[in-house]
Amino acid sequence: MTPADVPGGPLLVDTNVASFVYLQKPNSGWENFAALMQGHVLCMSFASVAEMLVMAHRNSWGPARRRDLINHVRLYTVLKFDIEVCKTWAPMYAKLRGQLKGEGVNDLWTAACAMAQNPPLPIITDDLTDFGTIGKHFELTLVHPTL
Repeated sequence: MTPADVPGGPLLVDTNVASFVYLQKPNSGWENFAALMQGHVLCMSFASVAEMLVMAHRNSWGPARRRDLINHVRLYTVLKFDIEVCKTWAPMYAKLRGQLKGEGVNDLWTAACAMAQNPPLPIITDDLTDFGTIGKHFELTLVHPTL
């Protein structure tokens, strides 16, 4: 997929891609994802924000680095949960429980946040396994350099 192939409008960025872009680790492929994100309003689910904060806690980041992370997260429009997101999530979880890595609860919340928008948002993800499984059963548009 090239930047020209990415659907217009906002993109929902999953946790892996947001962390790749934030950390800019060598060999993570973050540059490929950043190129696909150019020119789009970037959104993140509430679940991805929580996962990003967990990363800071697990790695015992100090106050300055945590502030930097919060400032990075503020670059995104955070999609919060509401009744529509919950109504979207429930059948997904009922159908896919036990079929995703680590129960896939946060991936399901991210997918539900994307699907509950009008129009639904494409998800830029590095996790084609779980999001691909979700997409086999529910209508998702995925963005990834290899698609």
